[in-house]
Amino acid sequence: MQRANSYRELATQGRWSLERARLTALQLAQQMRSWHSRERLTATLILWTLLGIALITWFSWDWPSGASERTPNTGSFMQHTLADSQGKFQEPRVLLRNNKDPLQVCIMSADFWGLDGAGGTATAYHLLANVLSMHSEENKVTFLGVSKDVGVCKKAARTNSRHGVNFECLSSEHFSPEVVETYPYERLSHAILSWVDQNLHRCDIIHAHEWGGTFADLTTMVNLKQLQSGLRVALESHGGHFWSCQGQRPMRPMDLTSLRIDHAERMTLQMGSLLISPTRYMTAFLRQRGWQLPKERLVIPNVLPEVKVTPIESKPVWRLVFLSRLEERKGIRLFVDAVNRLDHSALDRRFEVEFVGSDSRLDLLSSGEWLQERTSQWKFPTHIKVNADRATALHVLSAPGALLVFCSLVENMPYVLAEAVVKEVPFLVFDVGGVSEMLGGHLQSDNIISEPTADALYEALNAVLKNGTMTTAQLHHDVIKGRLSWRQWHQGVAEHGLAQWQKDDVAFSKAVHGLAGADRVTVAHIAANQSALELYHSLCEPDAVVPPGQKAKVHSKGRDAIVIVPPGYTVLDESILKRLPQILEASSSTENGIGAWTFGVQLPDGKHSYPTAPTWMLYGGDDEHCMDDVPVLIRRSTFCSSYLAEARTFLRYSPWMLALFLNQAGMLMHSFPRPLWKLDNWTSLEPGQSCSPDRFPPRSLSFNNFANMYGDSERYMVNLHLAPFPRPAASLVDDFPTEQGHKGWQVGFAAPRPDAGFQPFVFEAGEEDMLSSGKWRCPNASVEFPGLQRALAHPCALEGTGCCGLPAADFVLRFQSFLTAPAALFTMAYEVWPVCGDGLDVSVVNRLKDGTQRTLMSHAIAAEPQSKPQRHSVELKLPLHSGDNVDIIVHGRKNHDCDGVFLIDVQFWQDAQGSSRL
Repeated sequence: MQRANSYRELATQGRWSLERARLTALQLAQQMRSWHSRERLTATLILWTLLGIALITWFSWDWPSGASERTPNTGSFMQHTLADSQGKFQEPRVLLRNNKDPLQVCIMSADFWGLDGAGGTATAYHLLANVLSMHSEENKVTFLGVSKDVGVCKKAARTNSRHGVNFECLSSEHFSPEVVETYPYERLSHAILSWVDQNLHRCDIIHAHEWGGTFADLTTMVNLKQLQSGLRVALESHGGHFWSCQGQRPMRPMDLTSLRIDHAERMTLQMGSLLISPTRYMTAFLRQRGWQLPKERLVIPNVLPEVKVTPIESKPVWRLVFLSRLEERKGIRLFVDAVNRLDHSALDRRFEVEFVGSDSRLDLLSSGEWLQERTSQWKFPTHIKVNADRATALHVLSAPGALLVFCSLVENMPYVLAEAVVKEVPFLVFDVGGVSEMLGGHLQSDNIISEPTADALYEALNAVLKNGTMTTAQLHHDVIKGRLSWRQWHQGVAEHGLAQWQKDDVAFSKAVHGLAGADRVTVAHIAANQSALELYHSLCEPDAVVPPGQKAKVHSKGRDAIVIVPPGYTVLDESILKRLPQILEASSSTENGIGAWTFGVQLPDGKHSYPTAPTWMLYGGDDEHCMDDVPVLIRRSTFCSSYLAEARTFLRYSPWMLALFLNQAGMLMHSFPRPLWKLDNWTSLEPGQSCSPDRFPPRSLSFNNFANMYGDSERYMVNLHLAPFPRPAASLVDDFPTEQGHKGWQVGFAAPRPDAGFQPFVFEAGEEDMLSSGKWRCPNASVEFPGLQRALAHPCALEGTGCCGLPAADFVLRFQSFLTAPAALFTMAYEVWPVCGDGLDVSVVNRLKDGTQRTLMSHAIAAEPQSKPQRHSVELKLPLHSGDNVDIIVHGRKNHDCDGVFLIDVQFWQDAQGSSRL
């Protein structure tokens, strides 16, 4: 049966028709005669409520379409749609739902079955879709595979269709107009919102994940009640970007892209309707990071296949199975170290080790190569199965004598562990994440290793292998009944949850309805390089001097909206400005924690671009076009109470600075996912500047005051002294030197031969004495290479003596140790892009005080004209004594074109004990 036959729609394309609404009401009344009295009463109440809605002019934000040719979605409640060519407003869609109709469930994921490298999120949503689809009388499921690659998605659709799930894909129209992407999932986020615009009739409830911030735009519009009446997004927490990086060594990401992803993930959850976490652990983890979560939170374990509870029994074991991704955070290094320490003479004669998992990289090698190297001296059979399929993995797991060693350092609710329990395979597992919740903690203490270290793993393995047996386990009863819990939750939504949500949305709309008006909006056009203090005084009008015993004036329009507009921007539709106060009121009503809003901008080439944290700049998608400032919507009272210009820490106004002060006041800045502005002209760049997405905005700060304000805050000092994970003893990023020897760092060059001596560079300050524009260079200022600008290290290879007086010169970054550490840890992350030239070499050399030296690492990088940027990381353990030197050398070959190395960071830790340095 078509949904139109189940739901009686009171809306048409275009404007409301009261006559049509009355006709539909009569039709409904006739049908109600066949319903039970309780159903008639419920439907009557809803009917009269919705007929009242039809007589009110609802707050319905109508956003200018800009360059988009996509037809506006027809008939959605609290419609946010784009204006049509006549500038008319499209009214909201209202649906009456029969409780006997199936609940329309939309499941959306960027990780899905049929996608190469699909992980636990894919498994969780695949099984959820299958369980709900099995009860077609209760639920009608649509699965949206979120991918830019339509071909991959179509392939996955064929895989999933065999399970009775309606699998949908995004199409090219959902990506139009093109959105400039500042982080990997930004374009997808807008495309998802476009798909939902067109498919609201399929969704009473939407399931999505916070991972990647892929659904940030969708949750924002649902939070502000801008889509369909009663629509909610249930977010399942599967771990965000920085959560998944916890076990990665040598360091977590420190780039702007990672910060943008992190912010988008925060916004996804902060704007979410409700949070359903598979474990209590994950909710606690997010809260301890300071994330603002939906008020409605519950724990429902991920769906598992049917589980038959079997008695715990002891089984013989002689095969160690490492079944997981072959990467650092899954504990592969700890596992290999622990096996190396086993007393091989005491092992069962049948003892062997198997590695099964997808490939990764460790110490500049692929996982397979790394394992071949690290296990080459083992005297027992060792099997390495890289990128094996699921059937192979299950076969290895089910073979006689298998002991699954699941030593992952970061987990939420691992399906590998569930598979082992279901197949009655003995296992050992670290007590991390939600593992104890899955197994009931103390109930199966023999299987759980309390401390995730190589020492603890060695002790456990040694004991089990000497005994020759290990027990199976059982899942906690809450995990076993997860399938039923999910079904019951959806039944509750269908029976009473959806109707209550619709009622709440009606009340919400009434609360914000009358707030539109041009007299409620102040448009503040500011100058380029606007003085922060002058802007504050012009908008807040505080008394210059307050006599003793008197209070300063409070501006009479404290609740009015302010739009701060830098030069170069024009509003797409003037009539929209009067509706902006509704956004601020909606934020207050939903208590979403947003203190200020930015908006999409239509660029001169027709693309759309959206400001994103933490820089809040506008990017054009290339190295030549960007804007440092963007329009911002904020309450006058919020601006005047949080924008503390009178502290005189910063000289000029900028959105990123406003965002920082909002954060101090417990609020965030967010980007509304619709275009409101068009850009007239790009700002001209200064020579040598770039508009890449890692560009920093001009700061214009009083550095001493600003550093005191943000660098020495109580929280920073507490973290520094009391946090369980200490800082490195030295970090190139944290300690960036502007003079030789600063915290042990020296920057210079050397002739490309082993006996060449180190020669120092000189530091040339950039504009406004900003570190980001300064450069370490040859004493001869006319020589461009070699050098170090920001984090880009470049060698030199030229004809003649153009390399600091040499025909060729290696770049050298030297750390002269000021500490003595018998087991220091050296970590380095760097990126190369050898698209031209003839390649380069990166090496690390340890030069001791006694004159001896040893090469710790040497990495030859060949030229690859079609390559993409290559990111590498390395960690090395070494003894350090005061006065020892460690040199990072970048060597150019005959041609130094494209031979630069981007040093993400170089760090020295005082000890190398496990993952505590991460």
